[in-house]
Amino acid sequence: MLLDPTFWVAIAFAIFLVIAYWKAWPFIVGILDARSKKIYSSLEEAKVLRKNAQTINDSCRRHQRNALHEGEIIINQAKSQAIKMQTDAEISLASYITNQENFAMKMVKIDEIKAFQEVQSQMTDLTISATTVLIAENINNTTHKKLFSETIDEILVRF
Repeated sequence: MLLDPTFWVAIAFAIFLVIAYWKAWPFIVGILDARSKKIYSSLEEAKVLRKNAQTINDSCRRHQRNALHEGEIIINQAKSQAIKMQTDAEISLASYITNQENFAMKMVKIDEIKAFQEVQSQMTDLTISATTVLIAENINNTTHKKLFSETIDEILVRF
């Protein structure tokens, strides 16, 4: 067995493994430790980034809720202002219509008065014309002299 080359190859291989383990192990462990430290620091950085992202997310959600709330407030204010404006417009329109009706009624009254005065004026003119025609037809010269003298006597009596 000592003369068997396979034995010596196995021994050499075992020695190689021991030397490699003895020399390479600290190097391999150092590489693995460095790698684990790098992974750990990356995990810590990821935790910090996750925490920052969560803070930003919470802040954004808070801003979104605030914006929605403010939007609702603005919409409610706009609705109430629209209702108030509609009510004011209805009141204003009703007032305008009432004023226009009153104005129209006054104009109708004025037109009625003008028409009445015009008819009255025409009736007066017609009455005067008719009276003039009747007087001219019915009064002769003697009646005319008699009326004239009676009128003068009445004027003298009064003054």
